Amino acid sequence: MIQLSSGVSPPSPFFSKHAPRTAKENAPQKHHDKEAPLVTFHTMKAREAQHSGAKEEHKALKARKAARRHTAHTERVKRYTKRLNGGTATS
Repeated sequence: MIQLSSGVSPPSPFFSKHAPRTAKENAPQKHHDKEAPLVTFHTMKAREAQHSGAKEEHKALKARKAARRHTAHTERVKRYTKRLNGGTATS
């Protein structure tokens, strides 16, 4: 072991700035098979959403919502212009 002039040994390279500091952080690196993809909670949820069709369903829901919003706005404009013109609607 190397000793500095102050009598303190230098920090071990094992505990470098980028090394995990707890057993919880170290577990995936220590026990994970290098050839297999790393599966996390996020990747499981993303895969489930992709295979369940939730993404397409959400996209369709947003499209329907936009269409309803546009229709409702058009109707409000018609009512407003009708009131503004004294009862005659301009379509």
